[in-house]
Amino acid sequence: MKCMRFLNLFVVVSTFFGFMPAIAVPVPVGPDIVPLTSKADFIAVGKVESVEVTEQPTEDQNQIENVVARITVHREIKGDLGTNEIDVALTVSKAFDGRRGLSTNQFGIFFLQGASGAEFIPADPFYFVVAASPLAPKLTGKETSLERVLAELLQVLIYQKQTVDLAKLAYRNLTPSLESALNSQIIDEAIEGLKAVPSLKATEHLRRAVQEGSDRTRLLAAAALLPRNDLSYLTLIKSALLDPPSKVESNVLLHLSQSLEMTRDIKAIPIFVELLDSQNVEVRRSVTNALRRMGSSAIDALTLSLEDKDSIVRYNAVIGLSEITNQGNQGPAIDTFLNDEQLYLNYWKNWVHSKFRRTQ
Repeated sequence: MKCMRFLNLFVVVSTFFGFMPAIAVPVPVGPDIVPLTSKADFIAVGKVESVEVTEQPTEDQNQIENVVARITVHREIKGDLGTNEIDVALTVSKAFDGRRGLSTNQFGIFFLQGASGAEFIPADPFYFVVAASPLAPKLTGKETSLERVLAELLQVLIYQKQTVDLAKLAYRNLTPSLESALNSQIIDEAIEGLKAVPSLKATEHLRRAVQEGSDRTRLLAAAALLPRNDLSYLTLIKSALLDPPSKVESNVLLHLSQSLEMTRDIKAIPIFVELLDSQNVEVRRSVTNALRRMGSSAIDALTLSLEDKDSIVRYNAVIGLSEITNQGNQGPAIDTFLNDEQLYLNYWKNWVHSKFRRTQ
């Protein structure tokens, strides 16, 4: 799946979170909530009160710095901490290998390992903290730890302004562009967290985020529903792609386009036909890629794409028709197709025409 990770925003904001990915190191850019929740002994929402260096880096240590962060616990999600103040020991590399650091005044959900009464360590060095809302979710007390984490992520999306205002306290002299990046990063992490959990509760939270979130949140949450075969907000995505909102970034629109490829429900075809008129070639490419996997119901829509002005869209249509009709010999490799497009386009136009005549 071509999924939205917003790596450019991640890299910008990561400098403020005390870490930075090295080019050669594959760094996760979204929390995988299920294993992270399972791995953690304790999960808590809290605020970093102080960060102290316990061991200065030396040259032969690859500039590794050991620090201890003192965190005030505001609410517990998993485990019984038995105190409202905890210490977390972590290792941060000045070589920027992707491990996260912490900043004073940082407010978040912390995923930790260890025993109560001793120093805790991150449950995952790359992802052990995500931004949290200052407003606690309403819970019944019967939720699982995972459901409690999901509820916290929903709070971030619904109370985005309050969450971002709190997060800004961890930084000095935050420029407007970096504040915007921070805002985007917080939304993206919460969306990715919900998206990673294939449960009905996560789906319900994504739907509520569409209903109550900001423009960016609404669109990203709507896109996250598509792989779940939830087309409830496909019309919202269509409107954004055909008439892009002025305040929505181009990378969000690109993600919306790419998310269409995850749609398998043939009920999406009428809207996909409308999207084939988009001036954005990425939209048309994604739509034809999705149509390829929708069986015979997509033949008419793919036939329309044989006339598209983009060669990749035309190729997707040819491949889709060949796959759906089990005519593999008429679905060439792309270089073969580009060398003699008209041969394959004529074949499929004639095939569709003869099929139409046979059904009269």
